[in-house]
Amino acid sequence: MVRIRRILCPVDFSPASNHAARYAAEFAQTHGAGLKLLHVIAPVIPNAYEYSVNTADIMNSLEEASERQMRKLVLSLKTMDIRLEDEIVTGDVLSQINDGINTYGPDLVVIGMHSKGILDRIFIGSTAERLVRHASRPVLVIPPEHKAAPKTRPRKRAA
Repeated sequence: MVRIRRILCPVDFSPASNHAARYAAEFAQTHGAGLKLLHVIAPVIPNAYEYSVNTADIMNSLEEASERQMRKLVLSLKTMDIRLEDEIVTGDVLSQINDGINTYGPDLVVIGMHSKGILDRIFIGSTAERLVRHASRPVLVIPPEHKAAPKTRPRKRAA
């Protein structure tokens, strides 16, 4: 049987993502695993605007907002008896998540699924769907309406 020791949960602070983080925390608590929350800030790319745009100010604002949201999410999960880490990085979302997988070495990746329309999924694809296709570790995708994680540990099977 596979033992779950570390779980990575990419978060974007949406309701679906926060739900997946709670699910991952409950799963970690049940299995005695550690949980790492990872948020990726996509860099702001300057465009040709009529007025100049200071991307450094925008990035600072995004970083501050992300730190506030992460503190709020971590605080909401502190009541559970789990080892909890968090990290905020900047870059391409899928690349940074894959880097997080390679660095942290989780046994499982838990990610929330947004309720997007079929055209969005066909033409763009979601981060969860791309992660399922390309991740080097098992990925558990939690839909927004999914219930809580199972409270009992799986039983060992007799050999």
